[in-house]
Amino acid sequence: MNTMTNHFLTGFLVITALVVFSTQSAYSKDLVRIKGTINSAFQLVAENGEIYDVAITIRGEALINMVDSIVEVVGTIEEKDGMFVIKVLEFKVLKSYL
Repeated sequence: MNTMTNHFLTGFLVITALVVFSTQSAYSKDLVRIKGTINSAFQLVAENGEIYDVAITIRGEALINMVDSIVEVVGTIEEKDGMFVIKVLEFKVLKSYL
């Protein structure tokens, strides 16, 4: 192989490794599945009464538009300033009142 091909393959492998490892770090925290309702304060209120702020991401913004809907959310939980924050990886609407 010539030098240009070697550089291309090395670069490709490095980029592939970075993508794989960055994706794994996004899922390295424990995933949770929570059923609940989005309240008028744009929070997820779980069936057990626990309240979660929703992290502002593309999926999180889509979720908070489902006010009063019953949803099932898959994501990761972090505690921030005494509140639980859920980073939404996916969600589905179980019942919509929109």
